[in-house]
Amino acid sequence: FSAILVSDWEQLPDADRKGLAADISDQVGDVAAIVDDLLAVYGSRRMEVSADVVAVDVAIDGVNTAGIDIVIADDLSVVGDQLRIRQIVRNLIRNSAAHGGCNAELRAERVGERVQIVVADDGAGVDPEVRDQLFEPFCHGGRSGSLGLGLSVSRDLARAMDGDLTYTRLD
Repeated sequence: FSAILVSDWEQLPDADRKGLAADISDQVGDVAAIVDDLLAVYGSRRMEVSADVVAVDVAIDGVNTAGIDIVIADDLSVVGDQLRIRQIVRNLIRNSAAHGGCNAELRAERVGERVQIVVADDGAGVDPEVRDQLFEPFCHGGRSGSLGLGLSVSRDLARAMDGDLTYTRLD
């Protein structure tokens, strides 16, 4: 797409240029997510995370949440690594977009002493045969186009920040 933009810039209508630029941006985001996941898995035995106080809305800033309902309690902060929280949320949203339903929501709220971040959608849910391996590296439910690292990395990152990542099917 970038080669088309360079070679045909003058001939392309603005709408086509914007569309190609958006596609490039999406693909760069996909590659960056894969690189982040690979570095998290293979970069070191122990995942390095910081323990900073960060507002949840700031932590997820930069994640593509287009088409997702967002409900975050006012002034909600969490102790954790801002970049890693963003990586987890990005992985959950990408997973929901790839495998979930059309309607998705991101909710963040305080539950007791902890902050709970939920990405929910109206899809059919995870196949029961895959649920036991859902957070294992390279589990992708037999669907192509996925390395199957996102949920595994995300759970490891959540646990490194004294949290957790679980799957729950709500009916």
